Amino acid sequence: MIVLNVVSPDGRGKKIDDTIFRHLLLKAAKDKHFPFPKNDAVLNLVFVDDKAIKKLNVKYRKRNIPTDVLSFLLFDEKEKTHDPLFGEIYISLERAQVQASERNHSFQTELNKLFVHGLLHLLGFDHENEKDFFEMESYENQILKMPA
Repeated sequence: MIVLNVVSPDGRGKKIDDTIFRHLLLKAAKDKHFPFPKNDAVLNLVFVDDKAIKKLNVKYRKRNIPTDVLSFLLFDEKEKTHDPLFGEIYISLERAQVQASERNHSFQTELNKLFVHGLLHLLGFDHENEKDFFEMESYENQILKMPA
């Protein structure tokens, strides 16, 4: 089982309802196709602004721009080490708002998409080429559309 900790912004801007993210995590974990850790683990979901996510992007990806979502895997099943922290997902609320507007859907819909995207990165999926991009996008849509 994975426990989700949500770190919300300091009260400025939009209210974050963490129940939706817990629900998405449970839906994804029910699908045996996704390689979740076998042991109990914790996933931190951290909401930040563009300035904070840009610092992380520079430090870990050497890209001097803000991005929408970053994922950090902290659980190594192959090494048989068990850090109770499975991973962290950082989402820029500013990027999410801009992208929601550009894509003509709600802010919550964009946050959901970014959370699932970050979760899939933690599960080993990537989008370095066109084939992988479409595969990952298909899995994102699959999770977002799964029944409760």
